[in-house]
Amino acid sequence: MLTIYHVPHFRSVRVIWLMEELGEPYEVVRAPFPLDDGFKARTGVLAIPAIDDDGIVMGESIAILQYLTGRRIQKALERGLTVGPNPDPAAYAEHLNWLHFGEASLMVHAAMLARIRRLADGPEKTGYGAKACETILETRLAALERRLPTAART
Repeated sequence: MLTIYHVPHFRSVRVIWLMEELGEPYEVVRAPFPLDDGFKARTGVLAIPAIDDDGIVMGESIAILQYLTGRRIQKALERGLTVGPNPDPAAYAEHLNWLHFGEASLMVHAAMLARIRRLADGPEKTGYGAKACETILETRLAALERRLPTAART
């Protein structure tokens, strides 16, 4: 059975969500945060999320999602789910593009903006760096909004 090491409000939610979509059994184990040396030694993983899939231990949320969809794609297709890659090359390319969009195109700017707002003082809090991040995020979120089906937005 798949074990998901989870910390609430972290990217491990992505893995839980995928397993729910796949309808497969899994166990959630709340990981200590900050991660202690015992957890790191036991798993070899230095960040959350992490999984143990019958002895295959890995981290990095996007890598985990690709691993799980790739390994379980036949079951997903049999169930008629659209989660994960479709055998059609164009659909698979689109799947990978949006899979990586959150990490590559959104997260860097969202994290930077959060740090600026949390740690900066005075005019730096709303200065050029913050405005640049906001503009980039607005543009990229608009692209995501255009891509989402109407039903997913309600």
